Amino acid sequence: MSETKLRKALYNLGIWRHRPALSIRLIIALFAMALPTQAQDILSERVRLVGRFHSEPSKITAEWPGSLIEIRFEGTQLDVTISDSGNNSIIVDVDGKPRLLDTQLGEHTYSIVNGENPSNHVVRIIKRTEAAFGKISLTRIWTDGSFMSPIRNRRKILVLGDSISTGYGVEGADTNCGFEAEFENQYLTYAAVAARNLDADIVTLAVSGAGLVRNYNGETQRTMTQLLYQLLPSSSVPAPLPLAEVVVVHLGTNDFADGARPNDFIAAYETLLKEVRATSPDAMIYATMGPMLRPEDQNAAVVAIESAVVKRHLEGDDNVAMIRFGWQPDPEDLGCDWHPSAKAHARMAIELEQRIRKDINWEN
Repeated sequence: MSETKLRKALYNLGIWRHRPALSIRLIIALFAMALPTQAQDILSERVRLVGRFHSEPSKITAEWPGSLIEIRFEGTQLDVTISDSGNNSIIVDVDGKPRLLDTQLGEHTYSIVNGENPSNHVVRIIKRTEAAFGKISLTRIWTDGSFMSPIRNRRKILVLGDSISTGYGVEGADTNCGFEAEFENQYLTYAAVAARNLDADIVTLAVSGAGLVRNYNGETQRTMTQLLYQLLPSSSVPAPLPLAEVVVVHLGTNDFADGARPNDFIAAYETLLKEVRATSPDAMIYATMGPMLRPEDQNAAVVAIESAVVKRHLEGDDNVAMIRFGWQPDPEDLGCDWHPSAKAHARMAIELEQRIRKDINWEN
């Protein structure tokens, strides 16, 4: 509304006539404060978060891959303001249609929905890249319409993993590429694909190169034993394991890589399974392995993991099972640095989905 029109409206209401000395600028400011705004407080009940976030009154920050923010609204337009501290990209899913958005360094506003006719929309903003590529923060959302309350109480799959679960190299054309943001995509990983097929949320706590007790580079600091209990990988703020109906533990690849045989792996795996069970008493837990290690290393890892699973069975926990993902070393199955390609992940997703449907009778 222009100042002239606002002045006329205030005069008709008797405000301008009785307050001639009052600055029109002040009146505009006071009047604007009383008007409804479509800039939504992102910490309100109208935004649904899936994963771990550091939340502040005016900012929500994510580092873990696959962190999801869901927004439901009725209108024609939706803008979001995102701050990127590194080299991230996100998947923007609008009404079931995903697309890639390479965020820019710093804070920028992006037009997510720009239609002609008002309609109900479901927008999901998903962090495609992992913590090593920086953090992203959502600082503002805006619509020309109105926000709707999200649908909560969705079933959940929790993944505790390494580079395979982050989607390292999943979009690489062959093995001749490395740890680069453009080739990483958590959205295409085996667990994310299975979760969508099962109409479930997924929380992915995974870091490339990290093992349960020994990282790929041989270090025993900042392993997943510590990182799993941090709100963000770069943060010292503690966080418990999330509650879930299905938990997939995909750890051990880096522990047993290049002939390593860590003596404390089995004990640490047993402890992790106990802590997962304490957090999710009714969950189906899958201890998984594959498909990157050399046969002798993979066999050693599988034996160690199976011993931890057997220990759980002996203690009366029958809802723990082992999955050894199949491996076909065809060129089209290989992404960057010999990681599984999108095709290999899709095959793994089928294995996981079928086991979940069989074991706990999940239907779409």
